[in-house]
Amino acid sequence: DYIYIRLHILGVAYISENETASRVDAMYDGIADRTLDKVNVLKGKKYTYSKAPSVDYPDESNVKLTDGKISEKFDKDNWAGLYMQSTAEITFDLGEVTSGLTDLKVYALNQKGYGISLYPKMDVSVSKDGKDYNYLNTVNAPSDVSDDENFFYELNLQDTFSARYVRLTFSGRTPTWFFICEVELYSYGENYDDSYYGPFKPEKITTPKYW
Repeated sequence: DYIYIRLHILGVAYISENETASRVDAMYDGIADRTLDKVNVLKGKKYTYSKAPSVDYPDESNVKLTDGKISEKFDKDNWAGLYMQSTAEITFDLGEVTSGLTDLKVYALNQKGYGISLYPKMDVSVSKDGKDYNYLNTVNAPSDVSDDENFFYELNLQDTFSARYVRLTFSGRTPTWFFICEVELYSYGENYDDSYYGPFKPEKITTPKYW
């Protein structure tokens, strides 16, 4: 599946009709139109950890990663700390199958002087039913990330995809501490507006009007 999906993403080869090809094609909706407005579809959504963060740096009620609050510096209020986890898995539930998904951003912290470092890679997989997950892509953290700075695992796909569940799997090396602050997943579409009154929709004129 990995090879087929990579070829599909890169657009360099035709995938013949088979079970893998059908699953891959079903995941994707078409090329993202980034001229349209975008919305973070993860904001306020629920998620679960494969193993809960440390009691010293908890994520009570599992809200820190989707509350829309981004902290440029470490603090206990916004960062969740995972301690000595060889593999860390976080699964987000969008509530319903959502189309047009494309850009993913994960806010992490790298402060090696305090034992805080990064996982070398983050695998992304998606599902429509919460049972069958399909691999989507991998984001690798460079080995030369500067100390004492925030790091973003970012995935920007040419094609959009549909999913209800999005799973992030961090692995490759066991950091003493891994801190994460926020996860964003964007969808592009028309008339996205978080304001109270909603998007402005001009009146459609079907007959001439004169003033």
